[in-house]
Amino acid sequence: MESPVDPRPSRKRRVFVPGLAVAISAAAIAGAVQFATSRSVTPELQRLVDEDQDEDDRAYADLGGTEPTDPAVRAELMEKWKRRHQPRCEKVIALVQQGRLSSAEDYYMAGLLMQHGGQAEDHLLAHTLFVASAMKGRRDSRWYAAIALDDYLIAIGRPQFFGTTYGGERQVDRTHMADPLRRLFCVPGMDRQRELEEYVRRGDHQAFQASKLDCRFD
Repeated sequence: MESPVDPRPSRKRRVFVPGLAVAISAAAIAGAVQFATSRSVTPELQRLVDEDQDEDDRAYADLGGTEPTDPAVRAELMEKWKRRHQPRCEKVIALVQQGRLSSAEDYYMAGLLMQHGGQAEDHLLAHTLFVASAMKGRRDSRWYAAIALDDYLIAIGRPQFFGTTYGGERQVDRTHMADPLRRLFCVPGMDRQRELEEYVRRGDHQAFQASKLDCRFD
């Protein structure tokens, strides 16, 4: 069985999270996103993002760039993941409840932090935050909103709506979701997704990276 491939254009190095189909992969590392540091960005969020990145960099180095296969080791990593990220998720939730977020960047970074939570609801809130960011003008937040919703559905044992995670026992909804709607979120249609699945099967990360999005953000 192939390991899940994380196609998102994020600079985050993703540590494997059992049950959420998130893995360290070359695909996750390849797309670099620089966080804006304008005055519109809430200082607390920028600090949390920097802290999150530093801790994930150290965790990635400790793993040696390989995904553990032992179930006990994976379960231990999951618990460490939850303990490390949950305080930041709680802080983001507090900022949301206090009405502290205002700009597209605020909602975007809050969404990134919630995506690293260990609960299904964390991904659902991340999806909502990314939608808010997209509504405020950040174009790539559409793509992240699709990823977050798929991660939520995977976490509760349901098929993905968009189809943003590849590898493993991949299930994508073909009844309720349609390709024109997928493309509004920069997600390729099902024909292209079948090509992407083949790239993953062959280990052709270069071809995968070149085809994973259905629009450009620059």
